[in-house]
Amino acid sequence: ISGVVFFDSNRDGVQQADETGVPGVEVLLNQRSRVITDDRGRYTFSVVATGMQRLSLRPESVPLPGGEGPQSQTSVDVPLRGEAIAPLAVVKTNE
Repeated sequence: ISGVVFFDSNRDGVQQADETGVPGVEVLLNQRSRVITDDRGRYTFSVVATGMQRLSLRPESVPLPGGEGPQSQTSVDVPLRGEAIAPLAVVKTNE
C-alpha cells in the first residue's frame, strides 16, 4: 500500500497540483503497523496481507493548523501480489 498525505484545501478528497504533501505524519495500518510520511508526504507499507486493510492517521502527528478531515481514513482492498494506492487528506482547521 502506498499513497500520500496532503493538505486538501478545497476539501474534495483529490490531490490537486497546488495541494502539497504533508511530511512527518504517522499513518497507521489496521491500528497496528505505522510509518511516517517523507518530506513530500508519501508513505509505503511494503508487506501487506491481501484483502481489506484500514488506513488512518494519528491526529497528534498532523502539523498545525492541520487536522483530520473526511478523507483522513480509508479502507483499501489489496490484491494478491498487487499494489493498492490510498491517498489520505488533511484539512486546515482555521479555514
